[in-house]
Amino acid sequence: MHAVYPICATSGAHHQEGLVMTFTASSSSCAITESPVVVALDYHERDKALAFVDKIDPRDCRLKVGKEMFTLFGPQLVRDLQQRGFDVFLDLKFHDIPNTTARAVAAAADLGVWMVNVHASGGARMMAAARDALARDLGVTLS
Repeated sequence: MHAVYPICATSGAHHQEGLVMTFTASSSSCAITESPVVVALDYHERDKALAFVDKIDPRDCRLKVGKEMFTLFGPQLVRDLQQRGFDVFLDLKFHDIPNTTARAVAAAADLGVWMVNVHASGGARMMAAARDALARDLGVTLS
């Protein structure tokens, strides 16, 4: 199980083992599209991934970059997708001690991704630290 944090969402609620995290962003949504479609970019070759992306419209979907692609191609891949107009879900399932997870989530937010996720097996303290890092960096208010 994992918690998903839409970084630019206007509102949302997340439930995990009795823990409910509800938040609203202080600014309007920064998402490019409201499409519910998220396309997984599961490619081993950067050129093939970008060739595929160049055939689709960023108004029709968002893109998911997972651990393999991010490890192979790094933050520059995310920037390249954003330059093409896509919202990016960085699917890294962050899981570590609370402080490290919070810093990783904040770094993802600084990269400008639309959404990140945190593996719930890290516990409530780790998940709260990740949420709080977003609140500090993005002006998210919790209710």
